[in-house]
Amino acid sequence: MSESEVELAGTGDVANCTLPERFDVADRVPDGLVHVDLPRLGPTCKRLGIEYSKAIVGWNEFRKRGERHRHPVTSGVVIREADHDRLLAALADKKEKERKKAEKLPVLAALFTLNRRAKRCRDLAQGYYQKSMHGFAGDMKQEKKRIYFLKGQVLHHHVEAGVLVGGKYHRFEEEITWAEVLEGQGYRFHRPCPPQGEGVVAEVIESVEAKPKTAKEPTLKMAYQVVEAFLADKKLVSVYQWPARIPSSRYHRWEDDEFDAFLDDDDYPDNEWA
Repeated sequence: MSESEVELAGTGDVANCTLPERFDVADRVPDGLVHVDLPRLGPTCKRLGIEYSKAIVGWNEFRKRGERHRHPVTSGVVIREADHDRLLAALADKKEKERKKAEKLPVLAALFTLNRRAKRCRDLAQGYYQKSMHGFAGDMKQEKKRIYFLKGQVLHHHVEAGVLVGGKYHRFEEEITWAEVLEGQGYRFHRPCPPQGEGVVAEVIESVEAKPKTAKEPTLKMAYQVVEAFLADKKLVSVYQWPARIPSSRYHRWEDDEFDAFLDDDDYPDNEWA
């Protein structure tokens, strides 16, 4: 669709016209239409039979092979004003159902989902970095850090409450760092811990984290919601972190399971970000 088609759409009798795929709202929204600036509204509009356009809020300009190009930046949707209240009511109902569902989800199930996401972020960061997409790599790195922070808090409070029990230890192959194995309710996690005294054996285990075979995993969005709701009234605690590694010129071994989980996370050499 050309820019002119986007700009002309919606003029005239708005109640009877057909909305285009995209609608430019950078300047103003014509009478009879309304811009709802919320994410992922398309599926809800389709379910309700509400006709909508993707709302264009600006344009990114760039040159390719000497030619000037413009790419639309979209955010939210444009719908008829008559459908506005119905859409918001449906969104409120959906949010309430998600809240009730989240209340029934075990915190450890949500944590397991986040832990899996952290490993995915690690792999994505590597891929983005190798493609010189440093911005995306940095985003994945920060999300991974956020998840491991939440994980440390959740594990601490579950150990304090007696839900998870430790006493077993393991270490990663060729690494001197120790981790404590925590088990409870069919789940198994590990967290960094200081080296133990003589007589305590730390096994070399490739993968220590597990969940009950019958346990279902919530969506990532709901997992964040459950974990953050659990921690909302909990005291922020200081958890043990592995000592930061000495920076080196070699790339981090990404195949290591979770050695970088609670470190300063120097996944990339410092000079690579200069």
